[in-house]
Amino acid sequence: SPDAPYAVPLRFPDRSTRLAVAANKTPGIGHFLRLFQLDPLNWEWLFCALAAKKWLLHNPCDLLVTEGGRWGGLLGRWAHRRFGVPVVDVAHGAPSRWEDAAARCRPQAYVSLTRVSADEMARRVPGLAARVIPIGIDLDRFTPDGPRADLSALRRPVTLAVGALEPLKGMDTLVRAAALRPTGSLVILGRGPQHDELAALGQSLLGPDRFLLTAAPAEEMPRWYRAADVFAMSRPCLSR
Repeated sequence: SPDAPYAVPLRFPDRSTRLAVAANKTPGIGHFLRLFQLDPLNWEWLFCALAAKKWLLHNPCDLLVTEGGRWGGLLGRWAHRRFGVPVVDVAHGAPSRWEDAAARCRPQAYVSLTRVSADEMARRVPGLAARVIPIGIDLDRFTPDGPRADLSALRRPVTLAVGALEPLKGMDTLVRAAALRPTGSLVILGRGPQHDELAALGQSLLGPDRFLLTAAPAEEMPRWYRAADVFAMSRPCLSR
């Protein structure tokens, strides 16, 4: 992301590429691609790893922290063999096919957010150097008490969704689900290419007194969580 300090922009096909999305929705072909971890998200990780490999050839590093499941893990394995650089893989969450594939690439350290997931990954991949770094939530900021965002114009209960406005996040599914309820509102916080589409969908299905699409800086997030009644996440079914 160009928003991150010192970020190096890399060009590669991302998860919203029409070919990746269409192929994964095609019966038979989509199932075959997912078996080889080439769903849209892994598609993005694969091409990101290839772009990063090209960059690393001219910019060797002292420590490589990888993401991206199998493809990030293979990038780390290559970098370790090529440059002798130690590799750290940071788990996305609970053990999964992605995490198994990354761990089997044998990073020099595999970091989990909880002891339970670290122990499970160590069981699945014997000899894995599994470590725990608890998730970095500032409990002095994220507390039930404190200032709240003003949601007085919306009907209660208010459901809050936070994330990038792109197809993989399934925000449109939350809008349609909220429209099935006779009351209550949906607030979506985020930025991305689906902004205009989601804005039109929300106004059409819910209206201004039941829908709000906006964005907020990180330091204001506690206000929004305190103001909401429900937090929701969604994922689309890519095989439909």
